[in-house]
Amino acid sequence: DMLPALVESGTQAGGLTVGWADTGLAPGIPVCAACGDNQASFLGSLSDPDRSILINVGTGGQVSVSVVSTSVGPGLEARPHVDGQYILVGAGLVGGRTYAWLRDFYLEVGRQLFDVDGDAEAVYERMTDLADQVAPGAEGLWVEPLLTGTREEPGRRGKMDGIGTANFSPGHLSRAILEGMVAQFRQLYEGANTLGVEERRLLVGAGNGIRKNRVLREIAEAQFGLRMQVPAHTEEAAFGAAMLAMVMSGDKASLKEAGKIVRYSDC
Repeated sequence: DMLPALVESGTQAGGLTVGWADTGLAPGIPVCAACGDNQASFLGSLSDPDRSILINVGTGGQVSVSVVSTSVGPGLEARPHVDGQYILVGAGLVGGRTYAWLRDFYLEVGRQLFDVDGDAEAVYERMTDLADQVAPGAEGLWVEPLLTGTREEPGRRGKMDGIGTANFSPGHLSRAILEGMVAQFRQLYEGANTLGVEERRLLVGAGNGIRKNRVLREIAEAQFGLRMQVPAHTEEAAFGAAMLAMVMSGDKASLKEAGKIVRYSDC
């Protein structure tokens, strides 16, 4: 009796109660039943979900596509979405934390060898600048950045190959880590293709890992063969929840129409 009735995501769950009057909001304002935060972020990032690949890099990293089937494969799971669809998500264990590990390694070298405490944000920026100075392919240095394994093989660990006297530098290592991260996303997307997911023509990036790292965006564009677009707004999940409410309130006829308000900008 204490719980509200179950309703579909995007439909009205009730109205704002009088207890919120001190906010200046009027009682009775319709309240929309939201979807999951992952689903809302997906909605709020894509103007054309059926043609898009979404790469989200925060602490972790995900590659996602919209599908109508629940078929799954290694590293891929079908999550319920709105309008009877699903999101096929490749949620690997590489992402922002992987690049942060390399940053922390550089900081530790400074502390232990040179007795210097570096500025963490400045080190991030320097890593990216150095990676930008290295040619694609990192002159043969290759990294598989599975530092904490995979969801199927949690005991698996990363690999490094092609080390030489000319390519074992902070810039080469930074680029190789970034290229290895994107390679994991690409492998998950190719796994989706083997399940029958058609090739997508739009590449969208979201999350601070994408927004703050121009080299990561360039590598993603090169490996996917598509230009990457980034939403102009930063709170994609809140934006997606608002899109649901727009449809519920009748301001937009459908989520497809609501998606037209998504805009992209150059980072």
